[in-house]
Amino acid sequence: MPVYSIEEYKELLAKYNRLYRFIFEVAERFAEIKDDKESVGEMLESWLKEELK
Repeated sequence: MPVYSIEEYKELLAKYNRLYRFIFEVAERFAEIKDDKESVGEMLESWLKEELK
């Protein structure tokens, strides 16, 4: 198991928190727009682009 510094752990935790928030946003949005799968895909794509910068 890797050992992280406090700062690395905080950064990792922040990334996971953003990921979970995004998953819940997508789930809520998907519930609203069940027919519009492209919008959900666009949301996922834009989030991934932002996170991978």
